[in-house]
Amino acid sequence: MEFTTSSCIFGHVCIVTSDNQLCGVDIANSPEEAILMAATRFGKINTLKNFVPFGNTIHQQALETINTGVYNKIPINIINPSYIQRKVWKELLLTDPGTVLSYKDLAIKIEEPEAFRSVANACGANPIAIIIPCHRVISSDAKLGGYRWGIDIKKKLLEREGANY
Repeated sequence: MEFTTSSCIFGHVCIVTSDNQLCGVDIANSPEEAILMAATRFGKINTLKNFVPFGNTIHQQALETINTGVYNKIPINIINPSYIQRKVWKELLLTDPGTVLSYKDLAIKIEEPEAFRSVANACGANPIAIIIPCHRVISSDAKLGGYRWGIDIKKKLLEREGANY
């Protein structure tokens, strides 16, 4: 696995790839904190090697998506997702920018109408949030719900997309 850190509009980001596919994105207040978050998810930090992103289009595309909200088709390699996670994340990739839906709406879309708690858990476990836009999922009562990097970032992402919620 390779990683790079960079500043982004939300602070600092650690972007993790494996075999030229994106597998992790973590945002934090410092590069060290972002790396620690990635290391917690992917194992010991010494299993990741610092990668200089120049010429690496996956790192550049991920950073561009984070900073601009322009969604690129980025090759993704999510390690060991569950059946529900795969379905949820695939559906989120098909959701247009500016669209919001509830966890229950998303459960219905993936043909698992009673699995809205599993849908919420899949959103929370999303290792490449922003790239897989779980910020577009809100509570049934139109409240923003939770978000890995806090409600302020979720709100900024939705506002950037022109979402009405």
